[in-house]
Amino acid sequence: MEASQPSALSKRVVQTIVINPPHLAQRRARAEAICAALALERVQFSEGVSGQPHQLACALAHQKAMSKIENYPALILEDDLQRTSAEAILPPFPPDADLIYLSVTPFGCLPWTYENLALCRHRALEGLTLASRHGPDWLRLHSMSGGQAILYLTQKGRDVWHHATWQSRRFGGAFDVFTAYAMREVNVYAPTKPLLCESGEAQREGLQRTPTLLAKRLDFTSTPLRPLKAGERTQVHFRGRSITVEVSEFAENRLEWQVVRVDRSVPDERSA
Repeated sequence: MEASQPSALSKRVVQTIVINPPHLAQRRARAEAICAALALERVQFSEGVSGQPHQLACALAHQKAMSKIENYPALILEDDLQRTSAEAILPPFPPDADLIYLSVTPFGCLPWTYENLALCRHRALEGLTLASRHGPDWLRLHSMSGGQAILYLTQKGRDVWHHATWQSRRFGGAFDVFTAYAMREVNVYAPTKPLLCESGEAQREGLQRTPTLLAKRLDFTSTPLRPLKAGERTQVHFRGRSITVEVSEFAENRLEWQVVRVDRSVPDERSA
């Protein structure tokens, strides 16, 4: 099938790498079943990292998986996913795409500045994913954390994301926070409707025993993103503060958040 026509994900991927710690056999079995259902070929597993703090383990696991990329497009999956629909069809890729995210989250980051670091450190906040419409089928991602399903299309995309793992280890933040920062350096897209989302069956037992929290967690990756334009505002909350941000265009088709106002949203009893 021609690349200019919509086609199955399996027709667009030449290599699939699944991150899976070796002791999580049930999650590996689920991941194998998902890859088979998607008719993905050349599937291999990359051992996750155990015995390390979560953020470091995640960065090291993605670093190991990226080292296995031999050809493009290469798909790296985490092992707790499921399909959002029976068919996994992708529209033609944007010509300049370096990376495609097949799953999404509502968590994004403020630009990496001293002022923003003083406000919320290297943190991704719910409500700060920043995406704009790119034709009828695609969203351009300007800031989004999350790394459950990433399709690497170019060496540049792989190199920038590999550097993000190094930054994560150096500065002590999550790998996907530093990829959110780096979205200004490469061309990152997501289909208007995510192809994959987190699976409830693959979440930890404690979360499964709390239906309300589990439902919220699953909603994060199954809800399509809302595209935004320059000038639009939103409000997020972090550590007792209400942060008002506005979408700013710093270059053609390049958006970022600009902090407009910071208010105390919860009384700080310690300052009384």
